[in-house]
Amino acid sequence: MFDSCLKCEICYENCYLEQMGISSFVRLPLHDDATGIWNCSNCWTCHDICPVGIPLMDLKWQIQQTLEPPSKYKASLQNILRYGYCLPIEPDDMNPFRMDDGLEPITLADTTIIAALLRIK
Repeated sequence: MFDSCLKCEICYENCYLEQMGISSFVRLPLHDDATGIWNCSNCWTCHDICPVGIPLMDLKWQIQQTLEPPSKYKASLQNILRYGYCLPIEPDDMNPFRMDDGLEPITLADTTIIAALLRIK
């Protein structure tokens, strides 16, 4: 899967999470360390900067689909699929505040599009 990896660590050095001291999934191809497989800001920097063109984001999603997400992520994932947001935001609860501030009301995101974007079957 990562056979063409040069171990140059460009992905690691340019990972925003790693720069903040958070273990990210870029440690997997470099050190066979999958502890950060669920930590990713989805900025695509690692994917775009790889000098040999390893499709890191595609590989991350493929690996994630074979694993059970940590329990702390399950609630957020369920909220994203239900509401389109990490937090359980009900438009009926939020819209009165938005309208009081002169903002447009929000609507729920199309969860089929969200599931496709998250590559959830």
